Amino acid sequence: MASNSELTDSRPCPLTGSPGRIIRIRTGAELVAEYRRYFGLALPEALRSAYFDRDFAEYCSTRSGLHWFSPPVCAGPEFYEYLGHELPWYYSPKTWDKEHALHVLRRLGSRSLFEAGCGNGGLLRQAQAEGLHVAGSEINATPGALARTSGLAVFAPDSIPTDCPADALVMIQVLEHIVNPLDFVVDLLRRIRPRHLLVAVPAHDTLLGRTTDPLVWPPHHVTLWSAGALAALAARLSGRLIEVSYEPLTWDRFRAVAGVQAGGRLAGLPSSRHPRRLALAYRLGRLMRCAWARRAHTVFGVIAFGS
Repeated sequence: MASNSELTDSRPCPLTGSPGRIIRIRTGAELVAEYRRYFGLALPEALRSAYFDRDFAEYCSTRSGLHWFSPPVCAGPEFYEYLGHELPWYYSPKTWDKEHALHVLRRLGSRSLFEAGCGNGGLLRQAQAEGLHVAGSEINATPGALARTSGLAVFAPDSIPTDCPADALVMIQVLEHIVNPLDFVVDLLRRIRPRHLLVAVPAHDTLLGRTTDPLVWPPHHVTLWSAGALAALAARLSGRLIEVSYEPLTWDRFRAVAGVQAGGRLAGLPSSRHPRRLALAYRLGRLMRCAWARRAHTVFGVIAFGS
């Protein structure tokens, strides 16, 4: 288990190197229990002993808009294999961020794309059907192999060609899994040389930020983003953040998320066990344009390079 000094000494922001302040600490045992309550998953002993024998701290930086976790423990392929097998929706080809990416690619007039973390190739197949030249990479062997059986050019992360140009580089729900996201993106930009970088990441300034969802924490995620964090990323890449969109929230999703919280209670809001009070809080939150009442989970950014 991590010592108090390890948790309270601020790990520098992965984007700017600036110090952060601690927000909260969760124990490994607490996260294991949340996997069972949230998803009905009894994590195997091998995963529990490998990843959950410590405490984790969440830090934030007002300068970068990023939240990050320490220690920055990242799961290996076996963890994603397990989630992909146990959670049918984990590699779903029909998600808001994938549909939004297709819309953006059409508007930008992109003719080719490379998707880092392409899963089983759902987005690549849709883009290919629209006439784009596609390729991608995937760390999880099973979905990666499935993508290749359908004829897609999908590489392991350590086998991406050094010269693999595309108009657009797409990363959907990827950067939050990377300890050093800046270095990761810089390496891919050098290989892909895109005109646009499309990034979708979980955001703390959404409903997600008020939940106890264990997937937000290590070993699944090591960062949590915002529009400000995407702007900081663009600046470090010498690019321009030309578009930001948040995944919209519906009442049905809001109510469902509240229902799986301990006591049916999202942070700072009435319990779902009092549906009228919860519905009133939701309506008032939307009228007041509160982020937690209007944004579901993901922030999507488009970064442009060149003139």
